[in-house]
Amino acid sequence: MADTNSPPAAGSHPEFLNECTKLTPVHYRILGMSWAGWVFDFYDLILFTFLMIPIAKEYNFSNLEMSYVLGTSLAATAVGGVIFGILSDRCGGGRSFNGQSLPIPSVPFVRGWRAVSGS
Repeated sequence: MADTNSPPAAGSHPEFLNECTKLTPVHYRILGMSWAGWVFDFYDLILFTFLMIPIAKEYNFSNLEMSYVLGTSLAATAVGGVIFGILSDRCGGGRSFNGQSLPIPSVPFVRGWRAVSGS
């Protein structure tokens, strides 16, 4: 095991990305993927804020009911972040991400199926 208190020896490669003296393509890849995750994670919340008024009119929701819907959406985002953060720490980010993203495509499919079948 390497001594973490001493800098890497001259000519050797650093063990961790934070020990690099220059940014590498890996750093930019991590930054790009983090940015994409942030953008697509909040896309649904931003979309919901644009669609709040048409949704409220369609379902005859009062302002109080819409505040409950928005609050539930924000709370679910926080709870999901905590749960999948813990899962990511315990079993790895890739596995928890796959478990998180598998149910997502099923929701529009089921809603579309119900709309087409009339049930």
